Amino acid sequence: MKKTTTVLLAALILCGAALGTWASGQKEEEKAKGPAIKGNLEVYVFSGPIKKEFWDEAVAEFTARYPEVNVKLVAIAKIHDQVRPKIVAGDPPDLYFNAGAGRIMVEQLYEEKLALQLDDLLNEKNWEGTKRFRDTILSYRFNVLEGKTWGIQLPFHLIGFYYHEPSLKKLGITAPQDFPEFMEYGAKLHGQGVAPMVTTGIYPYYFTHFVMRGAVAAAGGKQAFIDWKELKPGFFTSSVFKDVIRKYEEVIKKGYLLKGSEGMNHTESQLQWIQDKAAFVTSGTWIESEMSKDFPAGYTEGIRFTPSFFVDKGVQRVISPYGDASMVIFKGKNEAAAKEFLKALYSIKIMASMTELTNILSNVPEANAQAKKSPAIQSAMAWMDKLPQIAWPEGGYITAEVDNTLSAKLQALMTGQISTDELAAAVEASAEKVRNDKSVTFLKAYFPE
Repeated sequence: MKKTTTVLLAALILCGAALGTWASGQKEEEKAKGPAIKGNLEVYVFSGPIKKEFWDEAVAEFTARYPEVNVKLVAIAKIHDQVRPKIVAGDPPDLYFNAGAGRIMVEQLYEEKLALQLDDLLNEKNWEGTKRFRDTILSYRFNVLEGKTWGIQLPFHLIGFYYHEPSLKKLGITAPQDFPEFMEYGAKLHGQGVAPMVTTGIYPYYFTHFVMRGAVAAAGGKQAFIDWKELKPGFFTSSVFKDVIRKYEEVIKKGYLLKGSEGMNHTESQLQWIQDKAAFVTSGTWIESEMSKDFPAGYTEGIRFTPSFFVDKGVQRVISPYGDASMVIFKGKNEAAAKEFLKALYSIKIMASMTELTNILSNVPEANAQAKKSPAIQSAMAWMDKLPQIAWPEGGYITAEVDNTLSAKLQALMTGQISTDELAAAVEASAEKVRNDKSVTFLKAYFPE
């Protein structure tokens, strides 16, 4: 009896030790896998040209791998009006896509310590498990402030002017290479009752970002962008900046800007262009998605892109990619699920789907190469092989005051209330005010490599 009990006791001890070792191994394995991905996930995104249909696909891709996560997707045009109150209430969503008018900039979220730092995530494997997450994305498309990453840019837009090639042929012109050629064509178009160009006065950044940036970079190179971003004293009264405004003033005074542009929003201006009331419209690669319901049959086959031609004769133009609309993770509720959702979103499959659904390129080169692309997108991409690219730098003063002043003064210029010199002086005064305001955060501007 005693011997049997001893044997049984020894067996139980050995079994317990083995179970303990197994349990310890399981814990180590679970620890290696990271925290369990489950619970609720709130994804608040701007839905415009990048349509809800695409966001639904991203959610489906994510939940197929993580079925225990309940994803609440809010995808609307005025998403920022919903995100701001949630921030104030201390209940921000897990993920936020900050595209569109009125967006909350990554710099602001960084300054207010709301954004999650993403470098550890970027050093993990991508969704496919083939390479580091950061290596799937164009290296200069991250929001990096003070050496840390706080956002990942989503779309890769080529911005400038769009035109309809068959319509131009009927009018007897081609796409201009510089401003003098545009003005020469302008007289010919004006005589045929067609405005040379149309833009949105409601959203002046369609001019500042899509026309001015490329022209300023062509005239002043990378240093001009750094000076602009850092509000260098005298930049806004310099010839590099003022000459572009002066060209715009000349277009307005000659009557070459479609009448009423100052009161149009972006879709209204694009609709006037589709109706052949203007030859060139300021826009980005999202134009096909945004105006898909308004194009006549077969129209999109003839859409073409050309970079900003507000440059002097003989000056090489510059491609200035746009798309600093970014995905941000807020600190808080379900960071583990939010990180995995970003991996799913930037997967080759989902990014290729974005291009095919919306005709918008992504910052994932493998996806862009794989996706079926429209003639307009092919036209835009062809320019990338012809011209140098200078992207908008990171850093500078974290305030919208100077941009707001420039926008307001451009609207006044469109209606003839002020001149180029008056606009430049007003923007320079606004920059001086910011430079002297010690409460405004300044970060040295730089170009991400």
